[in-house]
Amino acid sequence: MTSLHYQPLAEGEIRLLTIDTTSLSSPEIHISMSAAQLNETTEYIALSYVWGSETDCRDIKLNGRSMSVTTNLYDALTCMRKSIAAASLDFPAKIWIDAICINQGDIAERNKQVTRMRDIYTQALIVWAFVGVETEHDQEGFNLIKALALKFQGLSQALDLGHKLPEDASQTIANSLQHPGLEVAWKAMGRLLSRPWWTRAWIVQEIALARSAIFGCGEQAIDMSDVLLVGELLWAYMTQAIAQSDERAADRITVVDRFEGLDVDSRDASLLSLQNRIQRLDRKLQAMD
Repeated sequence: MTSLHYQPLAEGEIRLLTIDTTSLSSPEIHISMSAAQLNETTEYIALSYVWGSETDCRDIKLNGRSMSVTTNLYDALTCMRKSIAAASLDFPAKIWIDAICINQGDIAERNKQVTRMRDIYTQALIVWAFVGVETEHDQEGFNLIKALALKFQGLSQALDLGHKLPEDASQTIANSLQHPGLEVAWKAMGRLLSRPWWTRAWIVQEIALARSAIFGCGEQAIDMSDVLLVGELLWAYMTQAIAQSDERAADRITVVDRFEGLDVDSRDASLLSLQNRIQRLDRKLQAMD
């Protein structure tokens, strides 16, 4: 990335991006960049994503000049452009993306901006977690997460307090896992919750501190709180199944592919701690096979 794109930042400033939404059919992404004060009145989206390989890149236009970005970031920009144009998520117009908004060629600036990452994600109006492009059956996975979250909204407080999963909730999960018509949806959800994005240590800071967050895959999106709730429900269900030595319940949960990457938890606790718990449970499930 050439430093010609960048002007020095004043004290307290960050850079924000605006995507041109006038040519959605064009593969070329045009972005303008300007400086703004980081404060509570500045509205913007902060992108949380996996950088991807720096040998797999696409060109975009930044302030009229070519810039190379990773293909994963290019995909995120393409999806955000469509969502902003459709106003489907009531997005603010400005976006903050570390790879572009920080001058990666200026070590002093980069080090200073990294120390402000906590504030940047905390003050963002929305943090958008982009886990990658949409693949086959992802829509079914999103629909299942939405249905489970809607069904169990009242359970979030009990789960946060570590209470036992109510019998009716446990039975509903068991029934849905057994339902032959939902097998594709469960597997799709398992893949969504095992995307490489979940393995990033930075998500603790980016999502746990967010005012509001969404989980996006391609053009599909859902409130992150729904994803976290469903993750906690599944962990509670798995815990009880193992504690009760319920092999049938353990067999049901294995239909969701693998949970080793399920890095979700409530915002008041460590996201990484749940990943460790899921990995231990996964090993126990494998030992029971």
